[in-house]
Amino acid sequence: MVLAGAQEIERLVFKFRRMTQSVPALGKVLLAYRSESEIDDLIKKHGLLRHNENTIGSARKLKENLALVRKLGYALDDEEEELGIRCMGAPIFDSQGHEAAAVSVSGTTSQMERERLGPLSEQVKRTARAISDQLGWPADAWPDKERLNGQQE
Repeated sequence: MVLAGAQEIERLVFKFRRMTQSVPALGKVLLAYRSESEIDDLIKKHGLLRHNENTIGSARKLKENLALVRKLGYALDDEEEELGIRCMGAPIFDSQGHEAAAVSVSGTTSQMERERLGPLSEQVKRTARAISDQLGWPADAWPDKERLNGQQE
């Protein structure tokens, strides 16, 4: 598993390996809890690069996917960045309820088969909740993120 802070994720998502226009699972997790204007600014500044036919290539589809991330509590990169690779991530919240980091697991499509994604998502979310709890975000507040729900300014 990989832990990354919000600023580090932005650097990785928008700078590393010319990934400036793509949003893998860790990036989706942290973008999901930013305001719509921040998301629009990042898209305007960096664009959205398509790596393959699975990559999210439009702002509308990205925003729909980010809404799903908020609803489910995790993000899935289903061969969007690289064919044959899946990545799943969940947000880690600090004591104020702000996304502080993300935790993820990656593997090949044979290691992360579709029928295993449900149980795996629960494990990734449990891990994120446990870390969030250590940072002061109470586990019983999870996943009640309606007040954030992408509306942080």
